[in-house]
Amino acid sequence: MNNVIVAKENVKEKDKVVKGKHWKWEDQGGYSRYGVIKYIINDDWVSVKWENGEMNFYRIGAEGYYDLYFYTEHLTPSLINRIGHLL
Repeated sequence: MNNVIVAKENVKEKDKVVKGKHWKWEDQGGYSRYGVIKYIINDDWVSVKWENGEMNFYRIGAEGYYDLYFYTEHLTPSLINRIGHLL
């Protein structure tokens, strides 16, 4: 399955995400399989809470960088509706 970049046009709170295209944050999130979008800070940044309990901020377009992909192992119908055309 294709990796779908998390961006301001398709992100919602509670979406599950994984480390993505421009990841530069070393081992933040540890070995978590996925994290959950907790807050949309603005058009360019979100906060993510990882399975291991860590929470940090990530780019969804800031400076032209995208740190996250959607976690697509368990697609929900609402997520497919929002990103289906990108898969």
